Amino acid sequence: MIPPCVKSRNLVWLAGCYIHFVAGTSDINDLHSNSAQELLGHAIEMLESGGEASVRIHQILEKTGVTAPVLYRAFGSREGLIIAAQTERHRRAQVAAANLIVDTVERSHSVKELFENLRAALDIIFSLERRHLRLMRLQVLSSAVTRPALLEAIHEINDQCVQTMSKAFELPVAKQWIDAKAKIGHALLWGVALIDTRLVVELHESPDEEIIASWDVLSKHAILYSIFGENLSKFT
Repeated sequence: MIPPCVKSRNLVWLAGCYIHFVAGTSDINDLHSNSAQELLGHAIEMLESGGEASVRIHQILEKTGVTAPVLYRAFGSREGLIIAAQTERHRRAQVAAANLIVDTVERSHSVKELFENLRAALDIIFSLERRHLRLMRLQVLSSAVTRPALLEAIHEINDQCVQTMSKAFELPVAKQWIDAKAKIGHALLWGVALIDTRLVVELHESPDEEIIASWDVLSKHAILYSIFGENLSKFT
């Protein structure tokens, strides 16, 4: 069992816990140094431009001016740096979605407004402009298939983001705006996974816009139903 991170922006520390555990390196606090964050930033840039094969330690050291001992103290190895970078990429994508949902719920002052705001938020989340976030999560998940440390970090990030979103729903639950049978945490986690499956219909040289539109309608209705239950018929 790994200790929870206190702040979502420090979730990269989570992967670091595993890196140091597996590699047997010395000081987890090295991950918080400016040099380590600079190394991490360059690793992420390389991942996003050329995949994991493009992450080259000597190039990162040349660009940052950081010495090799600093990198190995912070991340243990090239593998450790990749795990930390993939963890941070996933964190960024999940936090972007969680923040949007939290803001949407918190500015809703009636059940009707909550429905309208959530529907609008889903339009944004499903948009083409956010495809890069869906693709990022898919790439990280693919990377995690053979990396238990990364997979566990992803689970922890997902759990914490779901907890954050669930907390925002506490007032709507108390006011009985949503289905009393709804398990918000479960619905949110399922909804995030469903959104990512949109890549199945949109990652094509010539995507079928009619299929994508149908997918959006069905998926949005399913997510909203998981929150509002039979009450959804009052708004649609």
